[in-house]
Amino acid sequence: MSFSELPDPWILRRDGERQKQQNVTKRTKKTASVNYYQKSEKLIFYNDEYDDVEPAKPPRPPPKPKRRKGESDDNFDERAIYYTKKLLPIYRNAYHSLQARSDSLRAHIHPENRYNYHGTRNQESLPAVYRDRHGIKTLQRVKPSLDKITTIKDLKAALQHEWSQVQQSNIQKRINKLPKRLVQVKNKPQAPIKTEIW
Repeated sequence: MSFSELPDPWILRRDGERQKQQNVTKRTKKTASVNYYQKSEKLIFYNDEYDDVEPAKPPRPPPKPKRRKGESDDNFDERAIYYTKKLLPIYRNAYHSLQARSDSLRAHIHPENRYNYHGTRNQESLPAVYRDRHGIKTLQRVKPSLDKITTIKDLKAALQHEWSQVQQSNIQKRINKLPKRLVQVKNKPQAPIKTEIW
C-alpha cells in the first residue's frame, strides 16, 4: 500500500472542541447566514454556474418515408398514378372554385381581436365597412405578460430583492418570540401556534 492510498490523517482533539473555529478543517460554502446581530447581504445559489448553459436539444426524429415499407416499385407507381388521376383533380377543382369566390367569402369573415386571419386587414370586408360607417373602433390586441418571473434569472433577482427587504429588527423580533412559541408548542403539540408577527 502506497502513502497516497492512505486515508486522510485523523486529527485528535480534546472532547468538546470539535466545532471550535481553529479546529474546523472543512468549511462548506454558506448560501446565506442569519443570526441575531447580522444577516448576509446576498443569497448565493448552489447552481449559479449553470445559468448560462443551454440544454442540449434532442436529435430530430428521422422523416417519415414517402414509400410504404415492403411496397414494390410497381405498387408505388400505381398508387401515384391513382392519386394524380383520380384524387388530385377533385382537390384542384375545389380549390379553384374557392379561389374564384374568395372575395364574396372574405366579406363575411368575422374579425376578432385584430387577428389577420379574421379579416381585419381587409378594409373592404362587410365588418370593416360596417365599423367605418358607424364609427366603431377596433380593440388593439394587447396581451401583457402577467407573470413577471419567466426565467431562472428573474426568479433569483426576485429572491435577492426580497432578501434585501428583510430588516434585522424583524429578525430580532422573531428570535425574541421563539421561547414563547416553544412553550406554546410544548403545552399544545397538536394546535397551530400563531403570534402577531408569525
